[in-house]
Amino acid sequence: MDNTVSLQAANRVLVAEDNAVNQLVMKGLLGLLDLEHDIVPDGVSALEKFESEPAGT
Repeated sequence: MDNTVSLQAANRVLVAEDNAVNQLVMKGLLGLLDLEHDIVPDGVSALEKFESEPAGT
């Protein structure tokens, strides 16, 4: 059984990260994978961002 996850199935990625260097690393990695992404500084901001997006995005 194959347990790998296809990133091609994901339309967008939401990252909650408080460290500026880690944010840059994630931005670079997600860019290399050609994934749309949003990076927010904490979990509260992540929930606010998630809840503010239209359903299905």
